[in-house]
Amino acid sequence: MARRRLVAEVAAWLALVLTLTVAAQAQPPRTTNFLSPRVHDQLEAVHAAMARDDYDQAGRLLDAIAKRKTSAFEAAVVWRTRGYIAAQREDYRTAIAAFAKAVDSGVLEARAANDLMFNIGQLHMALDAVAPAIQWLERWRSAEAVPSNQGLMTLAMAYAQAERLAPALDAARAALTNGQRPQAGWYGFAAGVAVRLERWRTAERWLAQGVLLYPDARRLWVHLASLHAETGAYDKALATLQLAEARGLLDQPNEIRFLTQLTVNERVPVLGARVLHQTLAGAAEPAGSEAADTAPTDPGAAGSGAGDSGGAGSGAVDTAAALDLLSSAWSAARETDKARAALVRAAPRVGHGRLWFRLGQLRLGDEDWAGAADAFARALAGGDLTNPGAAELNYGIALARAGRPDAALVALRRARGHAGVAAMAETWIADLAAGRAFD
Repeated sequence: MARRRLVAEVAAWLALVLTLTVAAQAQPPRTTNFLSPRVHDQLEAVHAAMARDDYDQAGRLLDAIAKRKTSAFEAAVVWRTRGYIAAQREDYRTAIAAFAKAVDSGVLEARAANDLMFNIGQLHMALDAVAPAIQWLERWRSAEAVPSNQGLMTLAMAYAQAERLAPALDAARAALTNGQRPQAGWYGFAAGVAVRLERWRTAERWLAQGVLLYPDARRLWVHLASLHAETGAYDKALATLQLAEARGLLDQPNEIRFLTQLTVNERVPVLGARVLHQTLAGAAEPAGSEAADTAPTDPGAAGSGAGDSGGAGSGAVDTAAALDLLSSAWSAARETDKARAALVRAAPRVGHGRLWFRLGQLRLGDEDWAGAADAFARALAGGDLTNPGAAELNYGIALARAGRPDAALVALRRARGHAGVAAMAETWIADLAAGRAFD
């Protein structure tokens, strides 16, 4: 992009030079800023060589011009042209030096000199030389009656790269308020700098203005919602994401999960559950997942349950996380059937037993004893449980309720070894030993 801009500037500059030359030939010059016919013709040859990408020939032609006596203006023009050639060759240091000589000659038109200052700043940025970039860009800013917002934002980015956040925010503010239409991403940049300065209201203002000017800029909506959440304004965060979702802008899994979690936090879980459900509705059910979920399992059997989640890649884990959140949202909305259906899809996709444990709890509530026993068995086989003792206890209870007292005793005796559930396990063991029926 920088290369195309430089080529375009060469053409524009040569057009200006030709205009000045024609005027000089038509009437006696009133200033020294003109080209002699000889230098004019030689520069035309330089331009032709550059158009052919023959920069070696262009350089030789410039050397020929420089060897003969030239005016200060002609010498500055030669330096400027050398800078363009060096920039085209990506020899940025040589380009910077040549442009600087042209600027410091003091004989170029103001517009031409200002453009070169800006180019020098950009070239320093390309070399990661931030300090001199800032110096030249500030020099450009001071010379311009109305600095362009593109240039001001370049200056803001240079300051930010130098970790000089206050002047970065000042330059960004100038870019966003100088009457020229800013780019959408600039609002996000300005807000990001304001956040780093802990100027939360300023960040909120820029993001709010950004979504008003660019209502389809997804990232601005998400950033604004994140800012609201970070400052504890969860109601505003939820409202912001709902507006973005209504415009059809939320298409990333993490954004949908963010919206769903906010609806749960703000006690309107059904809204988020519906959005997340619609997002996941097109996902294919994993082959055999229903059968795997209902197949009898025992934690004592080698590898039982683990095969249901083996080989899950990051995509599967992401989907499982979304389904887990969907289940939580439906549960909070008291939609138990939908919560269970989400867990049925999610549990086989992960490499741990925590989702199976939650599914078992839901099935206990539904008095589906056999299904609950199967889910707790898979939870224990999958492992990585927050409370394995509770899983053993619930597994034993489910087996007892399902009419399998012998298997229930085995599980309950294991549960007895966990301090948090030992007393309840003893109670169930005593009830089973007394022959009480639970089915």
